[in-house]
Amino acid sequence: MRIVHIKRSYIGPLYIGPACYINGLRSLGCVFMDAKTLCLGALMLGDASGYEIRKLYEDGPYSAFHAVSFGSIYPALNRMLADGLVTVCEMVQEGRPDKKVYAITPQGQAVFIAGLQVDPAPDRYRSDMLYILAFGHMLPLERRTALLDSYLEEHRRKLADLRACTDEDPDDPADNPASAPAGARFVRDFGLVMYETVIRYITENRHILENAEAAQTDRDAHKEKA
Repeated sequence: MRIVHIKRSYIGPLYIGPACYINGLRSLGCVFMDAKTLCLGALMLGDASGYEIRKLYEDGPYSAFHAVSFGSIYPALNRMLADGLVTVCEMVQEGRPDKKVYAITPQGQAVFIAGLQVDPAPDRYRSDMLYILAFGHMLPLERRTALLDSYLEEHRRKLADLRACTDEDPDDPADNPASAPAGARFVRDFGLVMYETVIRYITENRHILENAEAAQTDRDAHKEKA
C-alpha cells in the first residue's frame, strides 16, 4: 500500500457548529422542508397512498430534491387528517390488505401554498463520490479511472431518464413539455443543464485526476529549481 504524506493545517477556523448554523438560518427566516409540506406537495400531483408518496421521493420526480422516510410520512398524514388538510379512503385490493389513499383538501392546498412562501434553507449537497474524488489523487490510477467512468455513466443515465420523461410520445399532451406547468418545465430544464454540465466537466477535466502523478512530479521539479 502506498502511503501518502500530506501537509496538515488546523481546520478549526473553518468549522461552524451545526446548531449555530441552523439557528442562524432560522433567524433569517429560512426553514427546512418538513414531512407535512413534502406530503402535501406529493398530493398536489394527485391522490396517493403513503407508500406511493415515499416512492415519489425515492425514485420519482421529486427524488432529486428531497427524501422523506416512512417513519415520518404516516405521522404527518395522521396529523394532517386530524387538521382537515387531507382526506382518506380505503381502497379494496384483492388478496391484499385495503390501501389507504389520501387526497388533499382545499384547506390543505392553502396550507401548502403558505408553506412555499417562507425563505428556503440553502441547498445541502451530499455526495459520497465527490468526497472520494476529493482524495482521488491518493488512489491507484485504475481506481480513479473506474470511479470517473462510473460517475460519468451515472449522469448519462440520469440525463437520458429525465429526457425520457417527456420524450415517450410527443403527440401525447402528458408527454409534451409545453403542456407542463411553468414551474415543472423550469425545474426539468434546470436538471437537464445540471446533468449536461457534469458530463461535460468530467469529460473535459478528468485528466486532472488521471494525470495527478505527472502533475505532482512537475510541481516537485519546479520547487527544486526554485
